Amino acid sequence: MASDEAGRNLAEQLARRSAEVEVLGRIGQEINATLDLETIYRVVLRTMDECFGFRHSIILVLEDSNTLRVVASRGYSDQPLGGTVPMGVGVIGTVAKRRRLLRVNHLRAAQGYFERIRNEMQEAGRATELGEVVKVPGLPDANSQIAIPLVVKDRLIGVFSVESRDPESFSQHDETLVAIVATQAAAAIQNALLYCAGEEQRKELAQAHERLTLLNETLEERVCSRTQELERANRDLRETQAQLVRSNTMVSLGTLAAGIAHELNTPMGVIHSNADVERRVARKIRAMLNDPAVAGKLEPPSRLEESLNILDEMNRRLCKPLSASRKSSNR
Repeated sequence: MASDEAGRNLAEQLARRSAEVEVLGRIGQEINATLDLETIYRVVLRTMDECFGFRHSIILVLEDSNTLRVVASRGYSDQPLGGTVPMGVGVIGTVAKRRRLLRVNHLRAAQGYFERIRNEMQEAGRATELGEVVKVPGLPDANSQIAIPLVVKDRLIGVFSVESRDPESFSQHDETLVAIVATQAAAAIQNALLYCAGEEQRKELAQAHERLTLLNETLEERVCSRTQELERANRDLRETQAQLVRSNTMVSLGTLAAGIAHELNTPMGVIHSNADVERRVARKIRAMLNDPAVAGKLEPPSRLEESLNILDEMNRRLCKPLSASRKSSNR
């Protein structure tokens, strides 16, 4: 009967292992058949819960060189997505920093031990030596945990963690199962991340191409418009230059005319003044000729009168154009 019992146990173990292998194969097929990250996360977490009985699990992805961010979780009522874990902090941060699997049982006992150490240091006045307590995502009363780094070709992608409230919930066999799933998930997540990065670059290139096409379509119109603006500006400039030339020419002509008028007015004034003197002298001589006392002494008076008449005629002819010229120069 003992042999029969052993045989049944062995058969059950073989059946369980076969079922596990089938589940692991199905997980690999499903997550490698898609490049959608949300689908990958959902398949991995659902399988760990429904097929292997791991009720609480978290997937974290490396956000930068010092921070891990929660991208998916299952089994938490108030576990918000987006929670972060600094590198080297807690079980998850330690696994990420060392890139080595870590299985911890009786976690609450260890946490209680560290809390007692902190309290003793605070009571001893050494609180400044203590670092800040960082709250990490997960069960607040977790008692056992397996955390596995998601690594592809020595590149850290993130961390996969399962935990339980039981003190010894995970065995060596459970560790092996989680490690296999984590390895498959790491490759699938890496491929999806690369695809997303490629899609983002493709979108950026498409947007850049669209902007370039639009620019080329409007370039000719913009060149035409700009050419017309330059032609108008050039035409306005030529007109302004012509106006300036005309204005400068008029100013120069006015200056020249003023100079010529000044040069003419001076001799004409002298001539006009002398002519006026001649007229007054001629009037005096003619008055003397009309005086009987003087007229009798001059022989013959008619020749002198004739000369005075000639002088008056010459003076009249000379003064007439001079007067007209002075009037014109004064305008």
